Amino acid sequence: MYDLCAWQRADRPAYEGPARRRQSWHGTDRQCRGAILAVLRATNGPVAANGVEAAWSSDAAQRDRCLDSLVTDGLVEPLSRKRFRLPGR
Repeated sequence: MYDLCAWQRADRPAYEGPARRRQSWHGTDRQCRGAILAVLRATNGPVAANGVEAAWSSDAAQRDRCLDSLVTDGLVEPLSRKRFRLPGR
């Protein structure tokens, strides 16, 4: 088993390279998607488009892109009259 991985053959040494750069959270699509999902989780019924818009008002293009990706991923269900809900609610 140890012959499959050089790191294991070296007795699993600690990482000594440069510090890994972390992505900023503020303003990311991940944060936007989370904000939209938080609004939808906070209610048992559908949320009108203006409720979703209020979740992320700083960048409408980003919000729309993230909402589209949530729909594509099956995490948000679009309804008639510009309403949205979590699947199964």
